[in-house]
Amino acid sequence: MRWQIFTWNNGYDYKNSISNGCFFNIAARLARYTGNETYSNWAEKIWEWETKIGLISDKHEIFDGIHFTDDKCPSTNDSTQWSYNTGIFLYGAAAMYNLTESDTWKTRVDDMMEDITNKFIKKDVIYEQFCEMSKQCDQDQQSFKWYLGRWLAATSQMAPYTYETIYPLLLSTAKAAVAVCTGTDSGFKGHSGTACGFSWLTTTYDGL
Repeated sequence: MRWQIFTWNNGYDYKNSISNGCFFNIAARLARYTGNETYSNWAEKIWEWETKIGLISDKHEIFDGIHFTDDKCPSTNDSTQWSYNTGIFLYGAAAMYNLTESDTWKTRVDDMMEDITNKFIKKDVIYEQFCEMSKQCDQDQQSFKWYLGRWLAATSQMAPYTYETIYPLLLSTAKAAVAVCTGTDSGFKGHSGTACGFSWLTTTYDGL
């Protein structure tokens, strides 16, 4: 799937993992809830395309997307790893594992869990590894790790064996997130001293 719908939009030439990941995730969950093979077939097709085009690696790392032209696909690729890309595919893979109980889907879940642990966890807290430490995350990117947290929680339901890994992580992350809700911003409409910062690693409000 393309990132943008209309031909005149900047990014129409970009096929990315979050667009296809949402499609994959919906197909996988509908397959799980309905048992309809049409949905599971689509989930398989999307995974296979992402793998074939190089957006899913042999280790099940999820890369951001590819630019393409009519005569060459892909023309350039963006191998950045964002937390929400891995999260959306993790949740979908967990739904497919729940449906099929297959070793193939379990391996995919396990590999993505390992990748999340290695790249998006620091001091037992979820963070955005590509831009958070340098304080260069834009407003859109600041939301990504929240999605990862949500999809990790859902994964622990679809693949219950992951609960023992995911629950402590979400608990420590939640505690760290609460700890940075101590700020006061001029534009903040809540109670003074309760504005929440972006980075949960700082232990104090970071002003973002």
